[in-house]
Amino acid sequence: MPGPLVRTERSNGTRIAITLFSCVLYCHGQIAGKPSQSGLRQPTLKEVLSWLPEDTASVIAANGPFPLPDLDALSGRHWKKGEVRPADLETWMRALPLRLLRLKNGDLQRNLIAKTVALVVEGVRRLGPPNWRKELHFQAYEIVVFDPKVTLDRDSFMKNAVGSAVRFQEIAGEKAAVFEEWRDMDLWTTFVSLPRSNVVLVANDADCLDTVLTRMGGSPGPRALPETLPEWKYVDTRAPLWGLRHYQNGEAGLDSSAFTRQNASTDVPDKLGVGLTFWFAPIVRRMATMAYLTRSGNARQIVLDAFSPFGLADARSASPREFQIRLRQPAPGVIQGSVSLSQFELFGRFLLGLLAMLSHTGYL
Repeated sequence: MPGPLVRTERSNGTRIAITLFSCVLYCHGQIAGKPSQSGLRQPTLKEVLSWLPEDTASVIAANGPFPLPDLDALSGRHWKKGEVRPADLETWMRALPLRLLRLKNGDLQRNLIAKTVALVVEGVRRLGPPNWRKELHFQAYEIVVFDPKVTLDRDSFMKNAVGSAVRFQEIAGEKAAVFEEWRDMDLWTTFVSLPRSNVVLVANDADCLDTVLTRMGGSPGPRALPETLPEWKYVDTRAPLWGLRHYQNGEAGLDSSAFTRQNASTDVPDKLGVGLTFWFAPIVRRMATMAYLTRSGNARQIVLDAFSPFGLADARSASPREFQIRLRQPAPGVIQGSVSLSQFELFGRFLLGLLAMLSHTGYL
């Protein structure tokens, strides 16, 4: 009797060892192979940028990790004058590229609040000069990548959106819910898709969404805002919030520099403007840095004049309590400015000026 029992134990042990070894090989193959649509492998910033439509004029990005804030409460909050708390400033900064997500979108935002965000990239293309009728003159989209531990229930969202969506349609092989909402006398149309278990796409244009989804699926194309642009030398893409704007003045009627007399937000002409970048330093410093690139020989004055309607002044002429922008010229045709954001009202003024330079003043 002992003999057969011993042989049986060895046989079971062999089976267990073979089974474990097979599992290791299978799991290794799954990890090393092509990632599934579950989105467990996090895309890099470079990969996300490769998804953007080729004619994207500007990007604003927020780096995580951070919990998605309640954007409705954030936009409705009345801040007291005085020194801004670092936590409030950080929240405001990272919420900037989430403007389309502030719309109802079938209660999408409510389902995402407090979930950990890894990366947000907002792209805007076909920017035109603002008009007094507030007509939408741009196409925008937002890519929100959550932590790989976050699992979004696409089927549940689409099912619950039946009562609020105006329609559903297939775009680039993915189901998208379409919503309409009146805000500030404008009818906003948004397209929402959840192509991966931790990725949300929101766009105000079906063609934008189609391009992003197609590129996410592996179809290559010319990259938006290519690495060869000189603007990339003057932006820190590792900062909590950063942005880049390239003026496509050659695209008549589809894009315009923030510094043309056709733009109602400023009266500073610069048809030789190349681009603009900005980034916020680590929150403990509460410092914002921007760089303006132009082929004009009057770059310094252009920047000062462009910001002057928003209460900014040169450090040489401003009193200690005024908003001061400190300028330097790191290279010909490049003016770099830095601003301390110790006071919340100063942060607001800088943000208004920055959005005007980005041609985003009419965007939510």
